[in-house]
Amino acid sequence: MNEIAKLNNSCIAMTTKEIADLTSKRHDNIIRDTEKMFSELEINALKFEAVYTDAKNEKRKCYILPKDLTLTLVSGYNIKMRKAIIDRWTELEKKQTLSIANMSRLELLEMAVEQEKKVIALEEVKGLLETNLDTAKCKIEALEPMAE
Repeated sequence: MNEIAKLNNSCIAMTTKEIADLTSKRHDNIIRDTEKMFSELEINALKFEAVYTDAKNEKRKCYILPKDLTLTLVSGYNIKMRKAIIDRWTELEKKQTLSIANMSRLELLEMAVEQEKKVIALEEVKGLLETNLDTAKCKIEALEPMAE
């Protein structure tokens, strides 16, 4: 399987299905190990959960993992498995570098504009949260004398 998954439209990642294929392990075992890793690291698994269609055309759960979690997961497997995963990450990173290097100036500018729009949107949300927090503090301060 030659999947390149995207997280947040910018990060390269690997699916647990691809990890299973590369390590010659059963996907259900990779899922089990991934969920155990999430639990031990106190990570919300739902942030990484996805669905793929298997050979029987049935929907199956998988996870999409960034590099750090992929390497954390497979570090407990044998050396050949770790090497296969590391080689695949090198390939994914090389493809990403090449795709950026081959982009036109216009495409790079469009990508920068999209990133700036995300930054502006996050700043607006931050401003709203700060305003709501200030309002809540004022209400608490106003109610404190009543609690005494």
